Amino acid sequence: MIEPVIKRLDELSGGDKSFQIELIQIFLAESEKNFLEIKNHLTKSDYSQAARSVHAVKGAALNIGSNHFGTLLENLERQFANGDQAAELYAECTTTFAVFQEQLTDYLTTLQS
Repeated sequence: MIEPVIKRLDELSGGDKSFQIELIQIFLAESEKNFLEIKNHLTKSDYSQAARSVHAVKGAALNIGSNHFGTLLENLERQFANGDQAAELYAECTTTFAVFQEQLTDYLTTLQS
């Protein structure tokens, strides 16, 4: 899942590692914030707001080249927008994010060395 992201980050940054570091840090911070918002919206069964928070993560994921994660989020956004709690897909998205977060953190460590 990380290889296309590394390629896209390199394209976006023109090979500037400090810019790549900044992009990854922003993505991770904003995605974590949005996943917390999604969880809070779901506790209130506010699927419309959950869909908006998913939309933000989806856009960021697609921008940095994570098409697989972006597609999962697109499906989740659509289901939330239709008022579906989508528990199974939400669980898959949170698990995928945890793996992706770990991969990005490892890559970030590599960039910072």
